[in-house]
Amino acid sequence: MNPPVNSLWPTPKDDRDFNLGAVMGIASPLELPDEYTVAEPLVIKDQGQGTDMCTAYALTAVSEDEEGVALDPFFTFGATKFITGSKEEWGADLRSAAKSAVKHDGPYGFLEAKDLSKLTDPANMTIRNEAADYTLITSGEKIEARKHAKKSYFSVDGPGDLFDNMRSAMWQMRDQKRSVFTGCNWRVSWTRLAMGVIDYAPAGQTFGHAVKAFGWGMGTPELGENGLPKQLYMKLQLSNGKSIGHDGIFYISREALNQAFTFGAFTFLDMPREEAEKAIEKTKSVSTFFTWIRSPFSRFFNTLYV
Repeated sequence: MNPPVNSLWPTPKDDRDFNLGAVMGIASPLELPDEYTVAEPLVIKDQGQGTDMCTAYALTAVSEDEEGVALDPFFTFGATKFITGSKEEWGADLRSAAKSAVKHDGPYGFLEAKDLSKLTDPANMTIRNEAADYTLITSGEKIEARKHAKKSYFSVDGPGDLFDNMRSAMWQMRDQKRSVFTGCNWRVSWTRLAMGVIDYAPAGQTFGHAVKAFGWGMGTPELGENGLPKQLYMKLQLSNGKSIGHDGIFYISREALNQAFTFGAFTFLDMPREEAEKAIEKTKSVSTFFTWIRSPFSRFFNTLYV
């Protein structure tokens, strides 16, 4: 896997993002099991050497967990380019890609894949350039894609570290099979790890790469209980074929994930934007009420010890 250049842009801060925890609540790490998988990957895709389509490949993989059908990353790449406004410009950020999944006017949603071989065979620059040309998306494809469109995207955040915030999001949404759309400064040295087990984030060559997080556990199937130290590993699905990692899957430690995953994380909820706004406002009002209740008493008890 050759490192693409600026294929994943930093995610701009946007206070308008909905926070999943504000609507669905936060699961305590103590409540979470040691093993959980949202869904086994439907298909391990291959974006080819040196293309910038990682956001589209990762995003379709996220939606496949819920939809249960293979989805077309080329349509999603074109829809993302429609949002960023330039088919020539290299790369995209996570939020722009997430917006391409949300029902709206335009080429949004997900298109079912017609030919699986086009997903598992390495893509090339000719395929990339054609996919980036969103003017080639037909009206029929737009209509079909809206069948798989989401209603809202949410940022994955919370009081814990990113590792536990992602675990909480997946667990809280387990009935809907929601995995996490995220990205990292991928270490080139990680690509050479035979079993795909990432214990730390070394210095060296890196590049931005969008990936799917779809569960966690205590290691890999081959190594078993005694093959790894007793710690949790997040499961990552990449879009670079089955020749790397453990058939295209990597297992990353808490320390390495928290250090390298600096692009944020998103997931989806089929809740209209208006309902999400009301739910968040209700959460804020309840929080403010209990803060107001506690404050007078805390001030009172504080005076007893002055």
